[in-house]
Amino acid sequence: MRLVRSWPKDPPENHPKILDDCERVYVKTIDYRPLADLDDDVIHLDWDVAVGLIELREFAQKCMAEPEIVRTAPTMTYKSRFWYAEGSASRPWNEEWMARVQMPVGRRVIKQGEPYANHVAFGLIYFPRWTLQEFVATLHAGENFRDGNFCEWYYKRTNGIPIPVEWGTHAVHTNYSMRTALEGLQ
Repeated sequence: MRLVRSWPKDPPENHPKILDDCERVYVKTIDYRPLADLDDDVIHLDWDVAVGLIELREFAQKCMAEPEIVRTAPTMTYKSRFWYAEGSASRPWNEEWMARVQMPVGRRVIKQGEPYANHVAFGLIYFPRWTLQEFVATLHAGENFRDGNFCEWYYKRTNGIPIPVEWGTHAVHTNYSMRTALEGLQ
């Protein structure tokens, strides 16, 4: 099992990022295909996601206990004014967990404590080797490996096995501005 952090080949200059000694895997924007080249089970962190050491170790232990299933940790994303000011936000971000559950029509954001999701972002996620290898083999030329198509494939491939959400491991997507973090407090 390897712990890796995906890193964009061309990271946005003013976007917060996590600088640490985690093994980096360089990816094109929203194409995680290089993870399959590692030929291993992978605990993946995005380049702009933070997590505590104890929480990360507990997450890894749970992955080792059930190594054949995908597992995720809830990743909080926050509203971010500075993304809009820089023109790098393509849609409004709300303060919400970056995980969804399927509904008869569409998806809904999971509520805190819900044990499963079936549409998750890749902020902090465990990929068994078999999922990376099999999924990449299904991609067509020019098709990106991204969270949406992977989660749909996994749902179909496993006949609807949901992805466990480890609430004891909170990851944080650092899409907010530290400069303005305390504005408005009384």
